Amino acid sequence: MIIAFFFGVIGFITAKTFSGKTEGAKGIIPSLMLKKNISNYKIVIHFHHWLFSLIIILVSVLLFNYVFDISLYLLISFFFGVMIQGFTYKDRFDVFKKNKII
Repeated sequence: MIIAFFFGVIGFITAKTFSGKTEGAKGIIPSLMLKKNISNYKIVIHFHHWLFSLIIILVSVLLFNYVFDISLYLLISFFFGVMIQGFTYKDRFDVFKKNKII
């Protein structure tokens, strides 16, 4: 249990190191955004790192039901730390943005 907590802390520190320091700031690893012009609007979908972490955790939990492996358990702990760090941003739930094109 302590080692899982340790891996969660490592995930948090890793995300803090490689992501932007504040909302909208560029990090070492760039954000993944999908941009599309529809009609008179520019639609931007921002895939936050907490969202990627959640997907990895869910897939890992599905695998964890069939295989008990300590490395999978530690992987889940690591990405849980990454996900928690992603929730520290104020724009954490701003996934969709729509701007009018002039």
